[in-house]
Amino acid sequence: MTRGASEIRDEARDFGVDIRLIDENLRLPIEERMRLHFERARMYQRMQARTLTECERAALRNAQVDEAIRRWGRSVPS
Repeated sequence: MTRGASEIRDEARDFGVDIRLIDENLRLPIEERMRLHFERARMYQRMQARTLTECERAALRNAQVDEAIRRWGRSVPS
């Protein structure tokens, strides 16, 4: 039996997923989505610079690289 769109929406809402927000994001031009992505990435970098030591930032970066390699293989630059 296949599930209907409303059933899928209800299930997503039960898990706290805002389908409307995802739809609005997907309607944006790719350039705008990329701009927003990099804006958020810069914000996270600024937050880390204020709240983490250099050693903690390095450990976090290494963990992120390790996770990317685990997911995507050796094509990820280190």
